[in-house]
Amino acid sequence: MSTPLEKHLEFHCEQLEKKINELEHIISEQEGIEQNYEQRLEQMRETLASYREVVSHQQDQICNLKEKLHAIEINRVYSA
Repeated sequence: MSTPLEKHLEFHCEQLEKKINELEHIISEQEGIEQNYEQRLEQMRETLASYREVVSHQQDQICNLKEKLHAIEINRVYSA
């Protein structure tokens, strides 16, 4: 038969085990959330890189159009 002290310690050990299990569950959920955020962040980085490529291409097109416009203006001046 268990002494009152042993019963008391056993009860507290069970309570600690329950708390440990609860904390492990919470940690597991948090890790899942963190992984989800990391995946979303990586997707956002990829999207940003894609947008940067588009912007760079558009800037190149603008420069080309400015050069063509400048050439047209020069031709108008000399042909007038």
